[in-house]
Amino acid sequence: MNDAGQVVGYCLLKHRATPCTWRNGRVERLPLLRGGDRGQAVAINDRGQIVGWTNYAARQPLTHAVIWEHGTITDLGTVAGTWSQATDINNKGQIAGSSSVRNGNPHAVLWTQRTP
Repeated sequence: MNDAGQVVGYCLLKHRATPCTWRNGRVERLPLLRGGDRGQAVAINDRGQIVGWTNYAARQPLTHAVIWEHGTITDLGTVAGTWSQATDINNKGQIAGSSSVRNGNPHAVLWTQRTP
């Protein structure tokens, strides 16, 4: 939740987690990556920037970290592996999360200027 009272999380749609935001009693679904069918919004800052993850192919368990700004989704990519997840964002727009590396192991990530 941010200082404006906006809350993020997920809604269940056809038994799949879909990223959503709630504000003033209204629920808004957030877009998914092209081809994806599930995701989750995890954190929001006071500027209204939302981060989380979505999968990038239907029924695919692998995810990419994303940021939603003004209704638009941006894929943050991975360090060098197959998946990533964004877990927090500060008011400067710096995003914390994790990503797999070439050998598949997780690695902590700080995205600044939208690059890991």
